[in-house]
Amino acid sequence: MNALDPAVVAIVKATAPRLARQGSAIVARMYERLFAADPEFKALFNPAHMTLDRQIGALAEALVAYAQNLDRIERFAGSLERIAQKHVALSIRPDQYPVIGKHLLAALQESFGKAATPQVMSAWAMAYGYLADLFIGREKELYASRLEEPGGWVGLREFRVAKRSRSARPRAIFSCLKISPAPSCS
Repeated sequence: MNALDPAVVAIVKATAPRLARQGSAIVARMYERLFAADPEFKALFNPAHMTLDRQIGALAEALVAYAQNLDRIERFAGSLERIAQKHVALSIRPDQYPVIGKHLLAALQESFGKAATPQVMSAWAMAYGYLADLFIGREKELYASRLEEPGGWVGLREFRVAKRSRSARPRAIFSCLKISPAPSCS
């Protein structure tokens, strides 16, 4: 994967302070747009976590860190790995990235106002595409490693609870049996 053009990096980094100030509002607006246009995305998120100090705040912080470290992407590697692991747990697909990107870019443009020049928006589109490619590449590796595990699969699968045992309160341990066959990796 090719690194971004230095001019793109400079433009995105120059917007990082504004993103840091408005990040939570931008991310909240992105989710608002996403859920209105594509309601099926709501199923990917726990509504209790869609708060400023949880999902919205976490994504805003990650976007700021990405923008600030675009020229030193290795500094973003820990966040990239953590987010990719979560995406794989939720069965995020490569075709979902352009949809989310469309709503993120629209929210950025709304928030940046007059500062959202064609150059700024083009730079952010390229930076988002680069980030999406990083995630898609890492997630492909993670999905492949899941298939290599004994009994491993990719995607959603039905189970039946066979046994429920008490654990330390308020937790329980569930033993499950497979109902549906394992989906294949595409």
